[in-house]
Amino acid sequence: MKLEVVRNIEPTLLDGITRLIDAAREHDDHNPLGEHKWLDLTAGHDGFVGILASNDIVTPVGYAHLSRHASGWGLEVVVHPDHRNAGLEEELVRRALEVVASGGGGHVHFWVFQPDDVHDELAARLGLQRGRELLHVCVPLPADYDVPLPPGVSLRAFEPGRDEKAWLDVNNRAFAGHPEQGDWDVSTLERRMHEAWFDPDDFLVATDDAGIAGFNWTKLHHDSGKGEIYVIGVDPDRKASGLGKALLVAGLDHMARKGMRTCCLYVDEANEHALAMYEKFGFTEDHRDRAYEIDVAARDARA
Repeated sequence: MKLEVVRNIEPTLLDGITRLIDAAREHDDHNPLGEHKWLDLTAGHDGFVGILASNDIVTPVGYAHLSRHASGWGLEVVVHPDHRNAGLEEELVRRALEVVASGGGGHVHFWVFQPDDVHDELAARLGLQRGRELLHVCVPLPADYDVPLPPGVSLRAFEPGRDEKAWLDVNNRAFAGHPEQGDWDVSTLERRMHEAWFDPDDFLVATDDAGIAGFNWTKLHHDSGKGEIYVIGVDPDRKASGLGKALLVAGLDHMARKGMRTCCLYVDEANEHALAMYEKFGFTEDHRDRAYEIDVAARDARA
């Protein structure tokens, strides 16, 4: 099996990676590559490195995706169902850590979707420790709650061409230091706005006299009847106003009116305040994803 590092994904190679991802999704019943990584591939973002495992370059049976961000590196690995349990995932992770070392080192999050004991054992062999746990929580719709918006706040749909700059300011302050949601720029936002699923009517924006006070960006999966809270946030200057709860309920009501039967979202297990709020509104855990972490020392690329 050949491992090859690639930094430019040509269309033919992207087709092969897409087929690999489709095969893993069909087998596992969930997306094997997170959206941030997928958009790196499809939008031509230049801050990532791919590692292919294949017998020929256009037919990968394994793929590791390394993305670099302000706080370190994110790593995800996809292996074809017919090539699992043979050490390929471990080889891809090892090679990815070598790439990080030669790229200056740094902190690595290796994300695993719905992990089991096998992944704990793999992480232990590679010297990785358990890190963040993301809980996927869901609630049936419609939800019978009534939480009014705070005085002086109104709700409307996001307006492309008008709201981008103001929304980015609120988002980046609300998620300052967050490895995935913080430090967005216009291109990051626009990549999502160009996705087929994007509908500005599903992007709820709360405003007051000072501008955007908060938001609930929902994502509707019409084929399955499942709604998703893609990201919800409140301007830090409006914390403790009750706006977060009101936005949550407004999003649930919006999804129910659009025919969704379930709402799901991801929440960091360490975010006890948010987790308590979701539990109060009837959300229960569906599954969890885990990041294994390691600090990789820099290595001279000439060595």
